[in-house]
Amino acid sequence: MPYGFDTVTPYEAIRDFLNTLVPTTLQRVYEGVPNSYTNRISAYLVIGPQLLSWKATQLAQREQRYGIGFVYKVAGAEPDAEEGIGRALDEIVNWFLTTDHTFGGVVDTSELNFDLARNLRYEVAAGQEVRVYPVEIVCIQRKTNIP
Repeated sequence: MPYGFDTVTPYEAIRDFLNTLVPTTLQRVYEGVPNSYTNRISAYLVIGPQLLSWKATQLAQREQRYGIGFVYKVAGAEPDAEEGIGRALDEIVNWFLTTDHTFGGVVDTSELNFDLARNLRYEVAAGQEVRVYPVEIVCIQRKTNIP
């Protein structure tokens, strides 16, 4: 990595946090979006889009996005789905407020974004009704002295 941008370290930290929620809040954490969900409540983690831009002469900024989907297999239990996802959301907010938001100095700052959840809906995945609540963590890295 000649300029020191790092996608993997924040990903691993987010994954490790999500795994601490198994088995109390979540039953399983997937890396990537699975074809079907085998557990009642789970989460998946994906590396999302990046935006690289020049902020000033020789100052580059990268916004790396990580997507988390909290997923509940509904099976007629809509209130349970909402409460289960609510508990997972509380856990990620509490973690984000108390963790090192620079991920050990790898990023300059990070944000927890719930904006993707504006159009909430139930979905069908592999013939099963699921409730998906998307969350995004945005990590911002700035590097100077780039020619």
